[in-house]
Amino acid sequence: MDRSKSSVQVQEQGQYELFATTHQHRILVLNNKQWFAWVEGQQGEILVHSDADHQKDHTIQKGRFYLVDFELDPTYKDMPHLFLQKGDRFEEVMLPNGLPTQKDHQKRLVKTDNTLPEDQLVEYLKHPAPPGPGEARMGRPGGGSMANVAHYLRGIDFPAGRKEVLSHARDQGAPNAVVDQLEQLDERRFANMAEVMKAVGDGDERHKSSDHRLPIEDYDELKVDEVRSRLEGLKPEELRAVRSYEKDHKNRKTLLSELDHRLKESHHA
Repeated sequence: MDRSKSSVQVQEQGQYELFATTHQHRILVLNNKQWFAWVEGQQGEILVHSDADHQKDHTIQKGRFYLVDFELDPTYKDMPHLFLQKGDRFEEVMLPNGLPTQKDHQKRLVKTDNTLPEDQLVEYLKHPAPPGPGEARMGRPGGGSMANVAHYLRGIDFPAGRKEVLSHARDQGAPNAVVDQLEQLDERRFANMAEVMKAVGDGDERHKSSDHRLPIEDYDELKVDEVRSRLEGLKPEELRAVRSYEKDHKNRKTLLSELDHRLKESHHA
């Protein structure tokens, strides 16, 4: 690939089918020649190299697909992606280590919430953005941020608690946008990557309506000292909700520092 002209390489494209077997196993078929079992593993979803010896019960979805490898791309993470058509849009599936092979028969996948219409996808594949660090989607809710969360949690040992998840992401050099996403996680143990991804997605949904559910009334009308006086007695999850809202709206440094201090104290309580 000539990096001076493109940061995108379409490795394969064509038709795919995702179907359920009579035993309710999911099978992904690419161009009627590559077969993979799509299963839930101990640390999230995985693809397992397979063969054509499956009895189909029903089709789950089918359509066109694009297998694309990104390098130094400012929009997508630097790893293979599988784009699967569903209706009039394409779903994004990240393949951190590519597709499984006969020799390396099992590979992890991360399905994001990012979807886009085919004309937009095709146009980007033909005319990608100039090469650059893949940070453009860091602050985007849904697919962008979730994809990057998965990237910076690669190699983590599960089960893991919220503190361990945050520590691992920071050790991997996660940017502030990813850390902010993970700081919204509840205090709990996560059995696998799928549970973390679901919690991040749930956090996005809570964030969208957080201004309606903040534990402090008339928040937008209050000065820093007025907000500070109302923080006493708030639970950790309420403090995180306030911090997330403050970060995305007014971003007052002294107040964010106060919230961080209270959250740190609550962890040691």
